[in-house]
Amino acid sequence: MRKYKQNAHLLKLKNIAIKLGATGAKIIKTKDIVFEKEKVFVKCITCQHFNKKPCCPPFDIKINYKKLIKSYDFGILVWIREEFNKDTFSLIRKESTITLQKLLLQLEKEAFNLNLCFAVSFIGGSCKLCPDGCPPTKICINPTDSRLPLESVGVNVIKTCRKIGLKLAPFPVKDHLYRVGLLLA
Repeated sequence: MRKYKQNAHLLKLKNIAIKLGATGAKIIKTKDIVFEKEKVFVKCITCQHFNKKPCCPPFDIKINYKKLIKSYDFGILVWIREEFNKDTFSLIRKESTITLQKLLLQLEKEAFNLNLCFAVSFIGGSCKLCPDGCPPTKICINPTDSRLPLESVGVNVIKTCRKIGLKLAPFPVKDHLYRVGLLLA
């Protein structure tokens, strides 16, 4: 009975994600999430946010995120697709992260209302909630709304999306991009 109720809740949350503006959402088994911590971390080192944002590597808190994520049976992969041109790329890139983050935070609240008290989300791309960037102290001033990027915990988002049948824009992106996040509940 518990499994049925959980699946019904996940289906409800998936539908809510679409109503909130997600381009798509898919219930996935967490065993289908592809972890490549070392590969992803090497990419993180080249990112301008590395060691500058509290939600980006290297983290002070040592958590085995693979073990954490796999402790949930299912998750909901949520994505948005945004069009851009060369003049709007930077703005769309920033705004799309915030849009997805707010959508996932709302989904977390909906999950709590369904008595899924351990619901947590991971965003796509680095947190961009602070308009002027993170404070120099690297202490988050939005800890209740800030979330870790899915990539920063070792998930190969591109391979995970391919594995579940979602084809993202090829790199480098030309006229549209996807932001992909994950809700665990």
